[in-house]
Parts: sequence; structure tokens; C-alpha cells
Amino acid sequence: MRAQLLKAQKAGCVVCLSRDEIDHGRELGEVAAVGATWFLLRIIDDSIRYDGFGAMRIADISQLDLPHRFADFVGKALQLRAATPPSSPTLALDSPEQTLASACEAARLVSIHWEAADSGECSVGTLESIDGPEFSFKEVSPAAKWHRDAAMHEFRHLTRVDFLRGYEEALADVLLQDAD
Repeated sequence: MRAQLLKAQKAGCVVCLSRDEIDHGRELGEVAAVGATWFLLRIIDDSIRYDGFGAMRIADISQLDLPHRFADFVGKALQLRAATPPSSPTLALDSPEQTLASACEAARLVSIHWEAADSGECSVGTLESIDGPEFSFKEVSPAAKWHRDAAMHEFRHLTRVDFLRGYEEALADVLLQDAD
């Protein structure tokens, strides 16, 4: 699968991927970077607009449509909307520790997912510290309020890190405004 992702990155084409073992949805986007065990997807949402990035484990991919069968439509829609792909941040994608740490450097807030352990659950916040196989994550509520205490999570459960997406950025904007 890593070779297919590298091919997609080089081609710069729209792909659609599935992660059937942990998520029943499909992801549309462009492969922005590929590491040893993780990859970075420039996400295209259901409205056919760019919506940030998702870093995911390569091992979780069950299917990769390269290019996506509707890639021409998606490309034309993005072009008609004068949509410019967001610049890809430089992420270290060789381990979950590196992926999370570099995503948190690239964005004010990130969403972390552990779909294999608890489907549909995620947290938004930022990395506080790494302690061996675990990390401390300072979380933000859906009301844009910091939780009092940081939560501890295990890297082995981390399946996805989203950042620079509309929701995380909206929370970050409200937190920044409320801090003033």
C-alpha cells in the first residue's frame, strides 16, 4: 500500500480510500506526503472543497482508488471554484509519536482519533508531553473551553490526526478571541 500512496503523491491525483477495519466511511483527497508508517492526506470534503489534512496509518488502508473514478469531476469543480490546495506542512510520518508532535507544531489544535479502540470517538486539543508509550493531551470542549486536566492516551491506539480543518480552526479562533 505504501508504494501505491507514493505513486498517488507523485501523480498529484485525487484518490479515494477506505479503512474498512476501523471506519465505514471513505476519504477523498490528495496524498501530500508518505512516511514509513503514516501518510498525509489533503482532504477534500463532501462539498468538494479543501478542508485541511488528515494523517493516517498506512496499515489501516483497505482500498485505495488511484485515481478516484470521479477525479475529473472533482478536479473541474475545484478549478471552477478557484480552490487552491493548501500548502502541505512538513510532518514527520515515521511513527505515531513523530506524526502527532509535528502535526501539533503545524496547527493550533488537532483532532486525535482512536477508531480501532473506540469508533467515532475523538478529542480536539494539543500535545502537552510524551511519556514513553503514552502522551498527555490538553483537550478543548465543543464549547471552546480548555478542560481543566490533560488526558493521557496510548500511542498504540492512535489511528488518525486531523488538523487545519474547519472545526479545529473554528475552536482555535474562539479560544484566541476569548483569551483577549
